[in-house]
Amino acid sequence: MWSKSLSSSEIFAINIDCSISGDVFQWKLENLRLRGDASSTCADVFECTNAVHLSTTNTEVVVQTPVPQLSALTACIWVRSKEDHVGTLVSYAVSGRDNEFIMYDTSSLDIYVKGESRDSGLNVNDGTWHHVCATWSSSDGSWAFYDNGVRTAGVTGLKQGATITAGGSLVLGQEQDAVGGGYDPTQSFVGNLADFNMWSRALSPTEIVDVQNGLQGNADVFSWDLTHVDIRGDARINCIVK
Repeated sequence: MWSKSLSSSEIFAINIDCSISGDVFQWKLENLRLRGDASSTCADVFECTNAVHLSTTNTEVVVQTPVPQLSALTACIWVRSKEDHVGTLVSYAVSGRDNEFIMYDTSSLDIYVKGESRDSGLNVNDGTWHHVCATWSSSDGSWAFYDNGVRTAGVTGLKQGATITAGGSLVLGQEQDAVGGGYDPTQSFVGNLADFNMWSRALSPTEIVDVQNGLQGNADVFSWDLTHVDIRGDARINCIVK
């Protein structure tokens, strides 16, 4: 809601850029009080966001925000794809280790921490939107995957006592075999990515649901902001409703 009558060009700009907000009110669930027989879920709440459509295997989204040393993490991202090859959602590489942290293979998602992997069996390669989160904690090596707020896999024993090295390269949509490159087209993601957020702790199941519904607030490592990513190759930005 705005305190003026918008022009046709301004209304068109709102249609393609979700970051444009009203000066009177901007749609956020934390600014609403629901009363009566009402509830909010991602499925039935109109939610608009800026998504990146990666149309070919030579596209990448490079996060410009530096990654600190981490003894725990949560990485969440909205994805939609239906491709017949391995797709990489998130790749974090450091000098001397290209698989420092990865969310890999949309047909059966793996988590990699410092070169060691675990397979979740989670398939998000079905052409529909999925909110995917991966968590990991060094204290007991616990890890988990969540799909649309539901925990689908996870145990302990993944790189217990280790820490994620700071200062590497964080890329969406490609699997790095070298820092900032070494991409294999058969491991690239083709489809839509949106709302990538990363925390320096393992969020609880309740917090994961809040992230999906837009209620968790800003992440402390990286919060989705197109001004802090470098989009390269055959990509376009879409304002989409999940």
